[in-house]
Formats: sequence, structure tokens, C-alpha cells
Amino acid sequence: MLGKIGALALMVSLATPVAAVADEPAEGKADTPDTTEPVVPLDPCPDQPMGEACTRREVAAVWQMTVDPAEGLAVAGVRTREEVLSEHVYDDGSGFTPYGLWGHPYSDVVSDYDYVNEIWLAPGLHELTFFARDVAGNEATFTRTVHGPEVPSRPRKFSATERDGRTQLSWVTHGRGSGIRHYVVRVKGEKRRKLQGGDITLSPGRQKRFLLLQLDRGRHVVRIQAVNGVGKGEARSFVFRVR
Repeated sequence: MLGKIGALALMVSLATPVAAVADEPAEGKADTPDTTEPVVPLDPCPDQPMGEACTRREVAAVWQMTVDPAEGLAVAGVRTREEVLSEHVYDDGSGFTPYGLWGHPYSDVVSDYDYVNEIWLAPGLHELTFFARDVAGNEATFTRTVHGPEVPSRPRKFSATERDGRTQLSWVTHGRGSGIRHYVVRVKGEKRRKLQGGDITLSPGRQKRFLLLQLDRGRHVVRIQAVNGVGKGEARSFVFRVR
């Protein structure tokens, strides 16, 4: 016999509801957070060995014509340890918007790009971190030291050649990371000349320039100075004869 107290306890236990046990998620349907970083170019000089500083350049940039929508690219930019130097928003939550028209500096070709990540540099060494973040907040980064541009080198490999009654002057200059804007050329007895463009690229950064002049016979001195986006390079004088 339970007695009155035992019977009462049994009735309370039977009346107490039992907590429902949640069903375990079906296999393959677990809510796993997205932790995959976006895959877009981040190295501004992929053709140089890892750990080596990038060669001099006025613009450090990475780009891609098309981006897979699955990357979920939201923001990309460049920063130092202290601050964000440039940033571009691709998706503010309303859908992906391509970067648009872009052309590499000193190139005449402009095209539509989904993704461009660039920074214009001042002279000196810069430790830069290129980053890309997706809509889930995952971020990919790549850090490189990059040489900024310098003033052009002194002209060299000068030559003077007679052609059809005129004198052709030629020389080579290195832009040192910034395209040559123009040359200032002075020949005694001639007007000071400012030569725009027209460079022939010999190799990355090296340009060859030609100038045709009508000069009298005898000894002449030409002074040449190159100017790029940073400033004026050191001038150099050459002596030549017209026969």
C-alpha cells in the first residue's frame, strides 16, 4: 500500500509534462557557417618571387575581367597597418555591382572589369596589404612591400645620325616606375623644345626617344631632361658634330 502521501506523489509525477526532445537535423542539412575567403587576385606583382619587394611603380594594382558570383565579393581595397588607403564596395547587400570601365595607366585600352583593386603610390617603400571581403564577412589578404616611383634617370645611349639633310638625335631614359610625361631639350642656337609622348618602349620602364633637327654643320651641344609623374630627372648634356 502506498498510503496517502505516496499516492499523492505518484499523481503529481504523472501530471508533470515531459519536455519534448528536438529532432536531430537530417544528415547533410546542418546549418554550417560560410568561412570560405573570396578568391580574387591580391598580389600586385605575381611574377616576382615571394618575399621580394615589387619593382618601382606609380600604380600597384590587381584586376580580373569577370568574378564568379559565388565569391560573394562585397568590398576590396588596400591598407597599411595604420589606415585604409583605398576601398571599393561591390555589394552593399543589394547585389553585386561590377567595377566598370578601367584601363591600366599608360595603356590606351579601356575595358569593363568586374574587379579592380589599385593604389597610386608616392616615392619610397610601401608595405601594402591588399584585401577582399565577402558578404559573409570572410576576408582574404596579401601583403607586399612595393617600391614607389622616382624621378626619371639621366638620359644615356645618346646618338646623332645624319638623315636626308637633317640630324636625328636619339637617347634612352628609364621612367623609374612612372611613365615619361615629356622631355625638355635644348640645343644651342635652337628653340627650347618640350617633346610630348612618342616614346618607344624597349623594356618595362625603358623608353627610347628620337628627335629630328635641321642643324648647321659644326659642333653642337644638346641638353636633355626627362620629366615623369614624380618630377624632373637629372639633365644631361651631349656633344656631337654635324658634318
